[in-house]
Amino acid sequence: MNIFSPWTPWGSAPLDRVPGALEAVEVAARVRAAARVRAARVNLGALCQRARAEVQVHPLGGSAGGQEGLLSPLPNDWFGIAVDPTPKGGWSQIPSGLRPELRRHRVRFRIAHELGHTFFYSRGGGRPRRRVFDSPHQEEFCDAFSRELLVPRRLVERVPATPAALMKLQKSCDVSLELAARAMAAAHPGRAIGLWFQPAGSGELRLQWATPAAARVDPEAAELSSRRWLPKRRQLLVVA
Repeated sequence: MNIFSPWTPWGSAPLDRVPGALEAVEVAARVRAAARVRAARVNLGALCQRARAEVQVHPLGGSAGGQEGLLSPLPNDWFGIAVDPTPKGGWSQIPSGLRPELRRHRVRFRIAHELGHTFFYSRGGGRPRRRVFDSPHQEEFCDAFSRELLVPRRLVERVPATPAALMKLQKSCDVSLELAARAMAAAHPGRAIGLWFQPAGSGELRLQWATPAAARVDPEAAELSSRRWLPKRRQLLVVA
């Protein structure tokens, strides 16, 4: 007799394969619906409580380019999530005024990413049991899940593809500017969206992230209505 009684916080069976990036959108939408998330900014604390996941923030080697997140099965169908928000190279390279915001955004993304990994475990009253082992494909799924959970496509599709709208989206969802730019690019395919930064002590712009179309754009020559210079962040945003 099989006494195993699977439990899931989202009302569906655990995954026994790694879905594609498009399916990650559906999984994230299911989580938001099950948790009745209505606001743009998702309350990750509430989601973690529902998922039976307790979070700790402490060094994992992120400053040296090492691990940024860790998911550990615990007794009674719980998980432990450890995240390290330290960027590669450490905090000294980040202006002090930007560190609190960057730290919060990195913590939020890593927590959502690790929640994505919980879908590949079965639960039956003891420690969650792994159904699908880690892989680069699973990491890609969890990144896509995290992006969609934090910045849902249905929300991005309703806003115009402009620098002002993107910055408003970034603020309302409480995510990094790059994550908001990636979400807008996914919701508005074909638009040229790019983010450049100016390193301290340098007068030159360096590409941080861009769609293929934006990567060929000269950011300094773009129309003023299509770009926004952010002096505090020393970043240039182009949406054309």
